[in-house]
Formats: sequence, structure tokens, C-alpha cells
Amino acid sequence: MADVKFFAVLIVIAFVGIVTSFTLPNQHNQNHRSSGASEETNCSACETIYRVALSHLKPEYIANATSARSFMIGECNMFRQQHVPFWPFCFEMYTQNFDAFWQDLKSATVPLQACKALEICQ
Repeated sequence: MADVKFFAVLIVIAFVGIVTSFTLPNQHNQNHRSSGASEETNCSACETIYRVALSHLKPEYIANATSARSFMIGECNMFRQQHVPFWPFCFEMYTQNFDAFWQDLKSATVPLQACKALEICQ
């Protein structure tokens, strides 16, 4: 009987740990400025991400929403594979601001202007 109670307590503790591990990081990352980096670091990362995307851009990559999402996620995956420190911010930035970035890419907006429009840069 004591073994059953001990096992039940372990299951409850494990469940609480799992739920906490999934919810706490999400609460911390409610917006693009809360990713743990300074605003200056995020601004610099935004400009770099956008500049690199523009350098790889071909019209067919952003012809429709599906191809644009694939292109943007591919850019972030490239940063991840190269172990660039801001790769998580890249995914966060693109997913939270997809439509704005897509429009900026279509009009080849200057990186700093695009990042200011997203309120990532001052």
C-alpha cells in the first residue's frame, strides 16, 4: 500500500514538472522583446536576419504565403545549423510578425526600417 502511495506521489510530481517545463518558457516569451536579450541585441539580430534574407531572396520565394513561410523558416534553420546565437529569436520574430516581414521582403524595405516598424529597434 505504501508503494502505491509513493508511486502516485511520484506521478503527480512528474506531471507538475512536465506542465511547468512547458508553460514557464512560454510565459517568458510573450513577445519578441522578452527573449532574454537586450533591445540592442534584438535590434542587431533583426537587422542581420533581415539583411541575410534579402541577400538570398528570389521573387519565387515570396510569391505566396506558403513559399514565404518556407523561405523564412529556412533562413532560421540556416542560422540554427550554423549555431548562430540568435537563431531562436529568428523563429520567434518570423512567426510573430509573418505578414509584416513578408510585406517588407516584397518591397525590399531597408533592414533598419523593417525592424523599427516591428518595434524591435528604436
